[in-house]
Amino acid sequence: PFVKIKCLRVIKHLLLKGHPSFRKDMQRRCEPIAECKHYRSAAGDAFDHLIRDEAQECLNLLYIDPGESTISSHPPMPEYQ
Repeated sequence: PFVKIKCLRVIKHLLLKGHPSFRKDMQRRCEPIAECKHYRSAAGDAFDHLIRDEAQECLNLLYIDPGESTISSHPPMPEYQ
């Protein structure tokens, strides 16, 4: 589960700040991320919930306009004049 969480976080970071071609490639190959959305381990612990949440965030980021790809937990940068 740790590797899945880390990979999903890296994918999310690259979707937000990476090259636009990465987004296009991931849109063509989104099946592994979609499978993580339904991930359940034998232990059924909190990591399962984290994996499903990260997968959902990645899928949401894949299909929004790149100009809108800001995470709501980060406040916008102030503009200086």
